[in-house]
Amino acid sequence: MSLFVQTLFASSVNIATKSVIVYCGLCRSAAFLLKLPCPKTSKYGGNTSCVELNCDGKIIILDSGTGIRELGHDIISRNSVEKDGMYNLYVFFSHVHWDHIQGFPFFRPAFYPEFEINLYGAKHSDVDIECALRGQMVAPYSPIRLSDMPARINFKGIKSGEVIQIGKIVIKVFH
Repeated sequence: MSLFVQTLFASSVNIATKSVIVYCGLCRSAAFLLKLPCPKTSKYGGNTSCVELNCDGKIIILDSGTGIRELGHDIISRNSVEKDGMYNLYVFFSHVHWDHIQGFPFFRPAFYPEFEINLYGAKHSDVDIECALRGQMVAPYSPIRLSDMPARINFKGIKSGEVIQIGKIVIKVFH
């Protein structure tokens, strides 16, 4: 699955100047191609797939590889966008391979009840994102189950061609 993210522009606000993309985890070859400064990980690699898109006051996360652990600590330390007393996060999964989901059990916002985490993913081999995450968080693999996380977690299946709007951000799903 691929995502195309487009920002809708309001006449009075130039959202593009307020957008930030943070690479929290990439495979070594992608980091090399993007010429990212990663001296700590240049020899043995680093975190697996996780990218933060912070745009229009919304936090959108692409994949939850091991990079999401550090990102979670960072999100807790800053003042996130608050709506109705909840902090809203949006996580999109490209697919359910281990290196794209394995960081979620260590995502700190999931352990706070004031966070609402919306998880988007397509089915892969008849496995949806909820099943994949629950499957990695059972004994003997994990002492914490998905149901033990106090955040409000919403699962949303997505399909190719679907358009999702989060505030002024439009996300189009390709497969």
